[in-house]
Amino acid sequence: MIDIGAGDSFADIYGSGRLVRMFVMKFLTHLARTPLVMAPQTIGPFTKGWSKVLAKLTMRLSAVVATRDALSTRAAREMGVTRPVIEASDLALVLPYTPPGPRPDGPPRVGINVSGLLMGGGYTGKNELGIALDYPGLARDLIRHFQGIECEVHLVAHVIVRAGRMTGEDDYRACAALAAEFPGTVLAPAFGSPSEAKSYIAGMDFFMGARMHACIAAFSSGVPVVPMAYSRKFEGLFGSLGYTRTVDCTREDGQAILAKIAAAYDDRATVASEGAAALARGRTKLQAYEAALIALMTRANG
Repeated sequence: MIDIGAGDSFADIYGSGRLVRMFVMKFLTHLARTPLVMAPQTIGPFTKGWSKVLAKLTMRLSAVVATRDALSTRAAREMGVTRPVIEASDLALVLPYTPPGPRPDGPPRVGINVSGLLMGGGYTGKNELGIALDYPGLARDLIRHFQGIECEVHLVAHVIVRAGRMTGEDDYRACAALAAEFPGTVLAPAFGSPSEAKSYIAGMDFFMGARMHACIAAFSSGVPVVPMAYSRKFEGLFGSLGYTRTVDCTREDGQAILAKIAAAYDDRATVASEGAAALARGRTKLQAYEAALIALMTRANG
């Protein structure tokens, strides 16, 4: 059983309900005596006693444990996990996509991934994620800035919730509302798959976003990108690869972030070069996980 933990949900910052579901899936697998692979994912933060105990136990019982960044590896060690831990990277670095074809001359295409989660003030509307700035105001300032320098601004949803109780987290509704507010922007479609989203993002000339996997889509398709972090998972992933363009929405103010993004756009050729070098490091780190998975499958096959 390969369990990716939704990439970043093996932590208690997203609420106990999600984490309990994570533990139930893992311990049912342990009880069935089926080898469990923890695919590369964020580990922690865990702030509650019960979650720390169960996290340590499931990692001890797993056949393979892989993290996607150095901060997660350290978190496992600080919880007392002594077994081998493979420090890899995010599997979305190798997500298939269709590279963009030639396009006619025109203004630079700038993609802005708008987070429905942050537009609504988090899951509860009470800013439990600790955002230090006016995120909706920053989203509007970014649109105004790039429209002001005659870019073609694309509003790109990445987390798409079509129905149900989590529609407040939907990026597409947030992007559509901003597209109506700012004539001339391009509303990206509600994608049907991750590869479809990545193929669209690959057609941008510059990108920024508060959804980490929207940023990974840009990063891994050669698009210069500024990740806009709301948790340590951003710095953990990109920082572990030596990519230092992340801005922090929990510590920096809106004007500082806007200035950094504007400067990165002006120097986007350098940003793209930095991203290419970091991507090569990430793909190399993934090879250790692939080797461990192949070895486990070989043993399981006798």
